[in-house]
Amino acid sequence: MKNLTLITVLLLFAVLVFPDSKITRGPNVGEIYFIGPTHTGLGLYYSTDFGETAVCVDSTMDILTIAADVVHGGIYCVDMPHNLYYSSNYGNNGTWVFKNGAAEISEDIESGINSGRIFSNFYMHSEDYGSNFIYHNSNGYFGSTKNAAIDIINDSIGYVLSFKLNVGDSLYLFRTFDQFENLELIQTLNYNNGEHIYLSCGNKIGEIYLFNKNRKQLFYSNDFSVSFISVEKFNLNNYYSIDIVAGKTNGEFYILYNFINLMWQNAHIYIYHSIDNGKTFNVYH
Repeated sequence: MKNLTLITVLLLFAVLVFPDSKITRGPNVGEIYFIGPTHTGLGLYYSTDFGETAVCVDSTMDILTIAADVVHGGIYCVDMPHNLYYSSNYGNNGTWVFKNGAAEISEDIESGINSGRIFSNFYMHSEDYGSNFIYHNSNGYFGSTKNAAIDIINDSIGYVLSFKLNVGDSLYLFRTFDQFENLELIQTLNYNNGEHIYLSCGNKIGEIYLFNKNRKQLFYSNDFSVSFISVEKFNLNNYYSIDIVAGKTNGEFYILYNFINLMWQNAHIYIYHSIDNGKTFNVYH
């Protein structure tokens, strides 16, 4: 597969999909799950080779978002309308077990460092695979949540991006060192409050990626979000859905790029895999 800087122009129908969690890393290097189109709708795919090949494990659930557990085969999903499920068999059809249907369950889910620990957004987490949740105090936080990310080495460390409806030109990045009991405002970003920003923590403690979906620009920090460097600006003009996740090795980074046209007659999944923090990619179609 040719290594190239990500420059892709596709003429297709653009639909903005929010939030993220359409792609998640598994416990092994090269192991990913992602949501993509099938010939009948959307399905859950599983890959063990960085997305070069993948198998559709389930196309019957109306899955919105996913998060892999730290044990092999364990994966969570939130379906429509916001029910949380868990599978211990790689998400294969018929293996999902209902865990929670509370109104507080968020589409934005992320697993912690222990098996059975699952975060619903940043404001609560579970230690028993989502059956029961513990609420966080979130002292110091304000605004409406746009995205959140959990450090994969120490899940007491996390980040939240928020916005205010009455402030059109600012987004607020918070950081915690005590599992969202207390949050500190680290940066005020000069972005429109309607822009879609995705966060994903890297393989090293303190690493975080920030992807601006509207501006197609990727930033990287290795100092707990104190400072960011611009990695790349991508030519991704039109899409059905797009999402990011960091991998399990140093510098590893994925972009999921789904394309579906108006009549669902032409559907494609692209997995972009990088080992240099998102500067260059192998592209798997």
